[in-house]
Parts: sequence; C-alpha cells; structure tokens
Amino acid sequence: MPEEEPLFDRLYGLFVGATRPELTPEGAAEDLLMLAKQGVSLPEMQEVLGTLLSIQPTPDMRRAVSLVHAQTPRWGMMHTALAQ
Repeated sequence: MPEEEPLFDRLYGLFVGATRPELTPEGAAEDLLMLAKQGVSLPEMQEVLGTLLSIQPTPDMRRAVSLVHAQTPRWGMMHTALAQ
C-alpha cells in the first residue's frame, strides 16, 4: 500500500548491514510490516526486531518499529473500512 512505502523505506535503511546473515533488509522490513498488519503488539514486534538483527537494536530502529506499529493499517480495520 502506498502509505506503507515510507515506513518500509525507513526500516530498510536502518536494517542495511544490520540483519542476520541469512536475512535481507527487505525481508526483515516486510516481516515487521506484516506483523503490524496482523495486529501484533508493540512489545512482541520489538522482540521480533531483536531476532532479525546481528546487532543490538538501536534507538532509531526501536522508534521506527513503534511508528510502523502505530501507522500501519490493520487487516481487520481495513476490512471494516472497505465494508462501509
């Protein structure tokens, strides 16, 4: 979705060179966006963030995940909006 592009770009930029060797920055960013769409809680998303990285999450990474959590439309909410 177009409104997700800036969120994806921010995560991607923060993840370049920081993801675990078997993961890509694109894949890590997509995983977090998918979790947000599914309505996963922010603490759970922050926990997942730590598993995606080969370094400790930086404050900027944690803020970006918080933004993704707050600004990504949830699937249930999108369905409700489309039905109206």
